[in-house]
Amino acid sequence: MNQVNMNMPNIQLPTGIQVENTGKPQPPPGPIVIYPDQRFRKMTQDETTNLKNNIERLTIEQKRGIVEIVQRCLKENNNGDARIEFELDKLPADTARELERYVTEQVAQNVRKQKRKEADKKRRDNKRIEAEKKKQMDNAKIMAVQAHSGMQKMPMQNM
Repeated sequence: MNQVNMNMPNIQLPTGIQVENTGKPQPPPGPIVIYPDQRFRKMTQDETTNLKNNIERLTIEQKRGIVEIVQRCLKENNNGDARIEFELDKLPADTARELERYVTEQVAQNVRKQKRKEADKKRRDNKRIEAEKKKQMDNAKIMAVQAHSGMQKMPMQNM
């Protein structure tokens, strides 16, 4: 058994358990495990609010996935209506959790896409700047050669 000196603020034990100033052992970091019974756990008010906010961030195409999930739950024929109204608080817990997983995945996908777009834009901007610098360097070399050879300066044409 590992002995812990409580006078030391942070001790790393060989098993990966850390002891902080509180003296309480902390579990080692790792993936969050969702047990099957958690999908039936009712959502808290904070989780519901977070889900509502994340739903607003989805595209129209992504919101169609929400409609499919809710329609499976409601099992009611929507009579061809293009609009479905529901309250998150009234959905069964497993449906709300499925919705939460779907929305979280879609928001993460949107964030990844946005980061890719920003990186691509930055890459294009850097290429453009490098091309402009190269053009300026080429023009400067041409002007230096002309000045050195005593050639008459001619106006530069846009290349």
